[in-house]
Amino acid sequence: MLKLKENIEKKSFMAMLDICFKYSTYFSLTESPIKDYAQSEEYIKFLEGLSQFYIKTIETQHWFCYYVPKGHEKKVFLFKADKKAQTIIQSHFDNIYLRERKGNEFGNIKKTPEDLCFFIGNKLFVGTVSHEDICYAYPFSEAIKKEIMSLAEWNTIEFDYREQIVLNFNE
Repeated sequence: MLKLKENIEKKSFMAMLDICFKYSTYFSLTESPIKDYAQSEEYIKFLEGLSQFYIKTIETQHWFCYYVPKGHEKKVFLFKADKKAQTIIQSHFDNIYLRERKGNEFGNIKKTPEDLCFFIGNKLFVGTVSHEDICYAYPFSEAIKKEIMSLAEWNTIEFDYREQIVLNFNE
């Protein structure tokens, strides 16, 4: 398991998306906890752009690196991984944490869903928490591990089964 040291941006981010979309079956984005963001025109238009790839909304107390009490479930939007969806994401973001850019500095989270995650089959491949600058990768081979590690600085850490989300399509 890999833990990202610092944000992947620009060309490296585009290359990371190439890897993720090449191998992934699904990707997800989490609803913004900021109601003004989730109701903004930018947010709604972004989701409308991805609507042809939408599969379902998952409401859960545990998502990648999130644990919330009953009654405060996270809403996670699940999408089919597709090159056209990749193009939409690339047109809105230039970094893995989906942050706004102010010159060379990163600013706030954009008024879009956050926490981009990728799944191969039903298992988490890459997970992020935008506002906490967390990104873990669960590479399924040494070749993929090398490919991912060539894009940014990563730490190899002990595998954490609690955070490798497994999708359940029976819910």
